[in-house]
Amino acid sequence: MNVKVYSASNRESLPKMIVAIGKGMIAGHALGLRLFKRDLKAGFEASMLGYLWTILPSLAAAGLWIFLNHQRVIKVAPTPIPYPAFVLIGTTIWTLFSESLNRPIQRYKTAMSMMVKLNFPREGLALAALYDMLFGMILKLGVLMIILVFLGITPTIYWLLVIPLLVGVVFFGLAIGLFITPFGILFNDIGKGINLILPFLMYLSPVVYPLSSDSFLGKMQVFNPVAPLIEGARAVIAGLPYEMFTPLCIWTGITFLFFALGLLMLRIALPIIVERSGS
Repeated sequence: MNVKVYSASNRESLPKMIVAIGKGMIAGHALGLRLFKRDLKAGFEASMLGYLWTILPSLAAAGLWIFLNHQRVIKVAPTPIPYPAFVLIGTTIWTLFSESLNRPIQRYKTAMSMMVKLNFPREGLALAALYDMLFGMILKLGVLMIILVFLGITPTIYWLLVIPLLVGVVFFGLAIGLFITPFGILFNDIGKGINLILPFLMYLSPVVYPLSSDSFLGKMQVFNPVAPLIEGARAVIAGLPYEMFTPLCIWTGITFLFFALGLLMLRIALPIIVERSGS
């Protein structure tokens, strides 16, 4: 009889951990899908608006800025596309990013009691977070396209390029979220700090107003991982020139690196965290 002993420490070598993570992703697919379906159903059973809650945050944020601009409460510089379309694209992508960043911490914290009692591929929780965000992305994208057509922007075949850009937003948010999840499980301050910082970062990004390329903040957008994705989506939808291809490629590579590092961090830290939670 084979006996496997689990301990609060992880003595696996790096190659073995990488192989174990790959096996965990494969083995955890069914669990992640089951958790996604269960929580999706449970989350909307007692809700009058149901799936609308997936898209309402970005629509509400966009609606507020459109109203303020229309009433001349704020003065926004001229935008290359109608302002309602400009701000709607920006808030949709930013909301998707912020939700993706927070989702891994939420998934792992919610499953802590289950991890203490049961042995299962922990990577299944990361996959559940991924399925959550891909579902939300599809809903947001569908509503966004409908509203853009209503605003008078003619759809083209190039609109399909928005899909990989939004997938990139999801993966970047999840990558950062996975990387900080061990700290977020141990300290509630992490989640609160993220929610405090994200609105500030949004105003430093080309979400609700254009940033002049001649300004200091505009020049710093090459270091903003979300800016190339937002500007790329606007360029694809409106047929505008795109000048951030190099930052986009660089941040895509960094995304994969952070995603891998996040999974490694969880592989190393979770046994210790689970052991402390169960003691």
